Amino acid sequence: MINDQLNLKNDQHCSINVDHDKFYGVKATLNVWNPKVEKNYEFSLSQVWVIGRDLQNTLEAGWLVHPHLYGTVETRFFTFWTSDNYKTGCYNLECPGFVQINRHNILASYLRPVSEYGGQQYAIDLEIFKDKTTGNWWLRLQGVDMGYWPKELSPYLREGADRVDFGGEVYYFRPGAHTSTQMGSGHFAAEGFKKSSFIKNAQVLDTSYVYRNPPHFYHLIDAERCYDIHVSSKTDGPWGQFFFFGGPGRSAKCT
Repeated sequence: MINDQLNLKNDQHCSINVDHDKFYGVKATLNVWNPKVEKNYEFSLSQVWVIGRDLQNTLEAGWLVHPHLYGTVETRFFTFWTSDNYKTGCYNLECPGFVQINRHNILASYLRPVSEYGGQQYAIDLEIFKDKTTGNWWLRLQGVDMGYWPKELSPYLREGADRVDFGGEVYYFRPGAHTSTQMGSGHFAAEGFKKSSFIKNAQVLDTSYVYRNPPHFYHLIDAERCYDIHVSSKTDGPWGQFFFFGGPGRSAKCT
């Protein structure tokens, strides 16, 4: 299914990207919010990416606010895949691809409740990993297997992923000015816990099929006056490798 995700001319990211190795999985805990989205065709998300051959293949999962796709501004769980650098592919079950085996937790389901600024926080545990026997890539949500992407969808992931990413993304459709679509909680990373969105316990599955903290990574920040990221240097606590990210979009500094 061709859609706006496949034509990302105005997409902006705040993420940590891990490469220069082979990876057979990724897992993390994603703080769940309901960011404001300015226009119907825009979206805001928090997710993990599994990437092969410089974005030729991606397997993606997380939470998303996308009024055009869902007909609502509520936060939903989602998956996405492409096998040709976003020329084709689709969300959830909107085209043949992802095979859902769990009928109790539905793809594109609402995520309720969501975190409150300065209040109660909510999060989801996500995992994407390659099955050693079949070569299929499995999705696990809250410790429950949801289904898999068949290996035929991901020819550039047969020997593992070249890169995995964790973070947020905004797509906007506003010629001549920046969007007011928020990322994460709509607040910058410096505000910290209960105010800025976080991803914690970010780990990669190595060639020995052992989960570990990313051995190295770089930051991707496309518009730091609009959205930013702060990665903790402390990784030995209960949050493991974690970071805060997000922002309000258009402002006096972000135009």
